[in-house]
Amino acid sequence: MRLKFYSFLVSVFFALDVFASEKPNVIFLLCDDLGYGDVGYAFQNNRAATGKIAISTPVIDSLATGGTILTDHYCASPVCAPSRASIITGKLTGDCSLQHNQFDKPITETTTIASVMKDAGYETYAVGKWGIGGGGESGYPVLAHPLDRGFDHYYGFMDHRAGHTYYHWDGYWGRAYMGVWEDREKATETAAGRYSTDVFIARAKKYIESQLEDMERKDNPFFMYLAINTIHGSGRNDTSLRNTSSLHVPGGKYVRSTDENGKVIWPIPEEPIDNRNTYINPEYRSFEDPMAQRYATGITRLDEALGDLVDFLKAKGIFENTIIIFTSDNGPAAEYGAHPNKFGSNGPFSGYKRDVFEGGMRVPAFISWPANPAACAKTVCEPSISADWLKALAKLGEDPTYVPIPKSGRIETIYNSPCGSELSRVKNGCAGYQQWMKREGDIVTLQAGGRDKPLQRYNVRLDPHQDNPLK
Repeated sequence: MRLKFYSFLVSVFFALDVFASEKPNVIFLLCDDLGYGDVGYAFQNNRAATGKIAISTPVIDSLATGGTILTDHYCASPVCAPSRASIITGKLTGDCSLQHNQFDKPITETTTIASVMKDAGYETYAVGKWGIGGGGESGYPVLAHPLDRGFDHYYGFMDHRAGHTYYHWDGYWGRAYMGVWEDREKATETAAGRYSTDVFIARAKKYIESQLEDMERKDNPFFMYLAINTIHGSGRNDTSLRNTSSLHVPGGKYVRSTDENGKVIWPIPEEPIDNRNTYINPEYRSFEDPMAQRYATGITRLDEALGDLVDFLKAKGIFENTIIIFTSDNGPAAEYGAHPNKFGSNGPFSGYKRDVFEGGMRVPAFISWPANPAACAKTVCEPSISADWLKALAKLGEDPTYVPIPKSGRIETIYNSPCGSELSRVKNGCAGYQQWMKREGDIVTLQAGGRDKPLQRYNVRLDPHQDNPLK
């Protein structure tokens, strides 16, 4: 008995020693339009317990509850382009070179979340959506390609509009290329006829496998920016999609992209043409609304794919010391076929994407790092904003035991747009352009619907739905 206990202690101390001496890998998983309430641990499990229709995300829930949950984390802007620019540059929207929804405008900053990690000794990868490099809808030159902003490797789509499909093709919609790139070369043949969530998870696994098999790089830590387009609305179809229903779904149940020998299958097999954009997860076939079925299927598909990635990391022996940061670029969208009102996707808040109300700004966020006891089973309620991730990861680069919890000195966004969501139009008339939000302590001050609209103040700790403005 004593020998077994001694052996156990040796294994624990060995694991702690490895954790203290080795830099952790980091996967920054950014979702698209995934609402605060779209995931189980934050809201959906409560809906299911009361008999309401709900979305199942068991893998996300397990990672979140075993890690550090950020209850009061904000996106830097309630829309895609400026939110992503803020994450990459570490700057709030008012200070960043890309401030509004200027699709495909190149960021001018050269210090980025990737360059910081690269300087700290990390191999850097970007997989999935970019949209802040130039070209596409903006017409600007491509001056901020991921490879020019600190990333060593890139696989994904450059142009914003390509995020309006989950089935990429070698063609154009307007000025936007709807295919994917491998570094600076077109690589759409590896994605065509395949559901993008599956493609990007498989490519992420292949990148990791390649590094682990490279004798010169296998001991290096990696940083991966994994930008999945779940659950952004869709409906832009290439000619191979016979089913034209918007809010694309996959062509069958999830198939793990690892063979019987533990090798990553790349590229993954094409889906049969007649199957593409048809599969509904059996859990949701009883839902009366077909679009609700699709919305829930897309989110659970992400959860299944993430589970595949987690199992792959475990099989390679690197899961324990791999940090997974999970968050979203803005609140849920009530557009392009997305269906947040069916599921309470904004959680206990009011507002959606394009709003500076809590529902448009508060996003799901957690940090999973099993090897670090300081990151396990913890909840952080202090406010933070997505621009803070860069500084948090910079500290991790200096201290491999540091839990990269974003910490804010300033929670503020300025968002210029002709209109917000339907909520903004109903509440505020939307006569002007600017929307503005600032949080200090528990008090949020905002101006929604235009510069001519009055300021509103709420205690979001006591009044998260923002029903009772303060005098």
